Amino acid sequence: MPTFHTRAVNRAIDHINNRLDSPPTLRELAGLAHMSPYHFHRTFTAEFGETPMKYIARRRIETAGHRLLQDPDRPVSDIAFTLGFSSMPVFCRTFKHHFGLTAEEFRRKNGKPESNGGQCPDNADQRPAAHFAYLCPRRTIQIKGGINMDFTFEVCDRPEMKVVYVRHKGSFRTIGGAFERLMRWSAPRGLLGPAVQTLAVYHDDPEITADENLLVSDACLVVPQEIKTDGEVGFYTVTGGQYAVGRFEVGMEEFRPAWTTLCRLIGENGLRTAEGRHCYELYLNDPQQHPEHKFIVDICLPVVPL
Repeated sequence: MPTFHTRAVNRAIDHINNRLDSPPTLRELAGLAHMSPYHFHRTFTAEFGETPMKYIARRRIETAGHRLLQDPDRPVSDIAFTLGFSSMPVFCRTFKHHFGLTAEEFRRKNGKPESNGGQCPDNADQRPAAHFAYLCPRRTIQIKGGINMDFTFEVCDRPEMKVVYVRHKGSFRTIGGAFERLMRWSAPRGLLGPAVQTLAVYHDDPEITADENLLVSDACLVVPQEIKTDGEVGFYTVTGGQYAVGRFEVGMEEFRPAWTTLCRLIGENGLRTAEGRHCYELYLNDPQQHPEHKFIVDICLPVVPL
């Protein structure tokens, strides 16, 4: 797809994500993309594999599903109305059509399982000392397969970050290609210094979005100020504010358990995920330099008190 079309569709996606409570019309999105409604509809569908209106409908109802699980005591009606549904019957029909369950059934079936509360297993300190050099103080949990995963947890104020990005559609496992293209664009512009920061911003929850081909994420590079972009590269500001931050030492297969652990800790600390702010992973090391080729990553989720 021509880069003009990619940038136009990306602007539309950002606008939709900021307006889930009052969804934009096709004509409004087309105007934002500087296209006719007919041309925009065809362009968006070719890029994302679903029409703009289907994308909006799916994002709204899957966001509702995510909020049902992240805030289990929040009334279903409150979630429905904050996402702009006109009535509970409309929301209930839409939810059951998408998930095959009522909202309450979905919440009961998919609620977070109990865990060991982050207690250290008896053999945690039998591993080489070098393994722990990255995280101190640490907690350790044992995840599926008997794997020990080290992490720290805190709630803190995170600053806003200006970023350039390349949007990725599909499995989060394959976002590496978007990072490679972003680095090729950034290098000749002098953006890759020794203190460069990279992060991935996630717009979907893989536990909720059944088709991983529909997942949307952004490969990002922090920049000191707004800069002019071109091609498929865009610019925006990652939100700041109060965040729950889990610093994890993980292999590629351990990212999902890390996210699950952080979500559980948020609830245990009297918090819930906040709406309208970015969720992201901030990468802190080169895994090729780690003794076990693991990532040191801050998983950052916006939070507010329950």
